[in-house]
Parts: sequence; C-alpha cells; structure tokens
Amino acid sequence: MEYYAYYNLKMDPFVKNSLIGHQPFQSNDYDLAINQMEKAADRNGLCVITGKSGCGKSQATHRFISNIEASCHVCISIEPGEIPPTDFYKLICTELHIDPTGKLAAVRANVKRHVKDYYTRKRPLILIINEAQDLSPKTLKELRNLMSYDNDTLDAMTLILVGEPRLYRILQSKEELHSLFERITNYYVLSGLKSDEIKAYVAHKLSFAGGSDVLVDEAVYPLLSEYGDGNSRKVDKIMTNAMAYSAQLGRKLIDAEAAKYAIDHLPGV
Repeated sequence: MEYYAYYNLKMDPFVKNSLIGHQPFQSNDYDLAINQMEKAADRNGLCVITGKSGCGKSQATHRFISNIEASCHVCISIEPGEIPPTDFYKLICTELHIDPTGKLAAVRANVKRHVKDYYTRKRPLILIINEAQDLSPKTLKELRNLMSYDNDTLDAMTLILVGEPRLYRILQSKEELHSLFERITNYYVLSGLKSDEIKAYVAHKLSFAGGSDVLVDEAVYPLLSEYGDGNSRKVDKIMTNAMAYSAQLGRKLIDAEAAKYAIDHLPGV
C-alpha cells in the first residue's frame, strides 16, 4: 500500500506533479516576485529574478504567466541553456511560430521585426528565460541587441531573466554585459518559504490531496522551518518521508519523531 492511501489521500501531496492544475501555495515571496515581473511588463523593462534551487522560481513564473492577459501580451518561456546566439533566436522563432531559417543576422532581424510588430499591435512580447545563468557569454551579450529598437529610443518588449543567485553576479561583473546590466528595471531575490508560512503550506498541499483530516503535530513545523531552510523541495521530501515512516508504524499522527527520522534520511534535493 502506498503511504498516502493509509491516510485516505487521493495522491501523494508532496511530490512535484501532484498539484498540477491546482492553485499553488501563495507565499508572500511569490507575490513580491510576481509584482516585480508585472511592473517590468508594464514598462517593457528587464526584470531579473534569482533564488536558490527549490525556492519557488518556477512556481512564481508560472503564476505570473497565468496572470498575464493574452489579449494584452504575447508571452513565451524558454530554457535555452548554453547555445549560440543563432540557435537562441531560432528557439524564439519556434516558440513564436515564425520562420527560423537563416544565419544569425537574418534570424535576429526576423525576431526583432515580429517583436516590433507585436508592440505596434499593442500586444508586446514578454520573453522569460529560465536558468539564465547557463546562457553562453555570446548569447548574454546578444540580449542587449534584442532589446534595442529605433536606435535604442523604444522599449518594445519585456525580458525576464530567471536563475540562480550567480546570474546577477554574472550580469554585474562582466564588463561586456555592463550595458545590459544598466537596463535592469526590476530585481527580486526569492528566499523561499518563511517560518510562519510552513504550516499553511503543508495544510494547502494536504487539502488538495483530500487530507484535511491528516494530523500533524505542532512540533513538526519548527523542524520543517529549521531543516527545510525555506526550500519547498526539502519540506516536501521531509513530509513525504515522515508520513511514510508513520504509516509504516501504523500511526495516524505525524509527530516530531517521524520528522526527525525523515530529516536524518533526507536524500539530495
């Protein structure tokens, strides 16, 4: 028997895909990050969102995208990795369903022509680049070109760079990226779940799995706060293992002993 069936749950509430299609937990951190993205979109600016792995960058961008009105913006999200500029532009072409053929100058011109057209039709492009710290140096330099229109007198699109903390340091420290760094209009560092949000986060996930009656001892939440370090993935791992451990022992209550066992056997996240 799967551990969650012991608690009369419909699914494992703490695995990554369990709540697809449901409203994610709305932490204050997410709200602040989304607010910065929305402000950047209002002015066709450059927004940088950073945070450690597991702190909720993907959740925040997904919520931002779901909030964007399709009638007001064209929005695409990509994760190009370390590819050359030509392939970067071709990836954008594929997402926008436009012709991706040609060498760098031709593909770049095609993308920029469509970006300008979206702006003219009052549906400016929002381009979200995930794991942007992995972009090649040449592609990072190309972003400045992508955002320049009419001799740099027009802001025609929004660029949102999402990545690990070193992304900001890369943009700040590389001399060849100085002009791109100066274009940053909005910046936010996601820190993850706050201590006073842990209980609500756990209850939110259990509720969607049909487990509003699952009992979690109050002593568990300080442990989740201390060892989870604001990382929702770690919190999920601890809760999964704690519930499985309790189920194995025939206990309905998730207590501090179960949480400590889960922490001691926490795999890499």
